[in-house]
Amino acid sequence: YQVLRYEVVNNVLFVWLKRARYSSLDGYRTSAWITVIGKNGGTPSKRLIAGWRSPLGNTHRLSVSTSPGGSVPLEIYIALMNKTDGGTSETVELSLSGAPSGVTLSPSSALVVGQTLFYTDLQVSGSTAPGTYNFNVRLTYGSQVWDLPLQLTVA
Repeated sequence: YQVLRYEVVNNVLFVWLKRARYSSLDGYRTSAWITVIGKNGGTPSKRLIAGWRSPLGNTHRLSVSTSPGGSVPLEIYIALMNKTDGGTSETVELSLSGAPSGVTLSPSSALVVGQTLFYTDLQVSGSTAPGTYNFNVRLTYGSQVWDLPLQLTVA
């Protein structure tokens, strides 16, 4: 196992773990998941957790590139930990924080039941200047906010 990232939120330690597994069809693949290691005090109800999924497995910061007028598909693991109301779907909103002008997400909201792998496109307008930009994809569930760092190269 490899620890990809950890974070303490409200006295709860969340750890992203990675392991390789073998498939007879396509060789080794990586998988990643989030686990609660321990707690000191109460666990928050419906805690929002998110992470990137990339061809190299989950990563803390994702780097992507496209040309002006292009788009990049993004895959995001989204989980509502400690969800206790069964199969009711909840809406998690996505937005960009600190992104250059002309860069948008579509779609920008996800329906989540427990946990899901969400697909969205990062769209770059033709008027976006070439360069490398660092910003966040921001997920919002109620008053909870989760930022996923992203580096975009427009060339």
